[in-house]
Amino acid sequence: MLIDSQTFENFTNQTASQIATTIAGRHGLSPVVQATTIPVGTKNANDSSYSRVTRRESEWDLLTQLARNEGFVCYVRGRSLYFQPDTQPSGTPYALIWTPATVPGAAPSGNFKSLRLSRAITLARNITVEVLSHDPGTGKAVSATQKSTLTGQAAQGQAGIGPQTYKIEIPGLTQAQALARAQQILKQYSLFERVIDVQMPGDPFLVFEQPITLSGTGTDWDQRYFADRIERSLSLTGGFTMSIRAKNHSTSQNSTGTPGAS
Repeated sequence: MLIDSQTFENFTNQTASQIATTIAGRHGLSPVVQATTIPVGTKNANDSSYSRVTRRESEWDLLTQLARNEGFVCYVRGRSLYFQPDTQPSGTPYALIWTPATVPGAAPSGNFKSLRLSRAITLARNITVEVLSHDPGTGKAVSATQKSTLTGQAAQGQAGIGPQTYKIEIPGLTQAQALARAQQILKQYSLFERVIDVQMPGDPFLVFEQPITLSGTGTDWDQRYFADRIERSLSLTGGFTMSIRAKNHSTSQNSTGTPGAS
């Protein structure tokens, strides 16, 4: 419903949480929304109010963009619309276990049907995120930078290679808010360094709030991951199956984010 519903509204002087609550009510969804304080959009020339730039887009595109700007996640589960901060998955990890062949020439096994591994080399080096904004209270431009710092063997392997740099413009942030947002974006970007795609028998109990572990390969891929997509299917020929995409940075590289604000 949210994807198919187009909107031209500018939601003058409304916060992201107010917009999410309004849209949820239109579709009979219960809003599970954490309140935000900063009006969305661009600053008006005559006063300190804000209004969103009017453009045609789906309500879902609008909500996900607002969520990204706030550092939130947005999703629908059942009849509830969730619009709240992104939190670290916790609880008992969901285990993916690779078992090497026990004798030469034998096939390995696992508790899954297939496993595909991919790595973004551009995110395997130091990353710099700069957030540019405009403080509505002081009327001054704001810039905050966060950098990841590789240590140990990983740092030696990246010697002489410049960092991957991203610049993001987010309106209406104070210096402290811009610094916090830069750190949050840095963490989000670094999670896409290592991605695993798994095909396996269906399990209705796996949820996004649950971390995923891969073990048994004897490589750096044996670590914790966070689900990015879970798709389940049921068919007469294939039975109940599911595909999982999960992501994380290389935990063996000791990559850490260190603040540097300007």
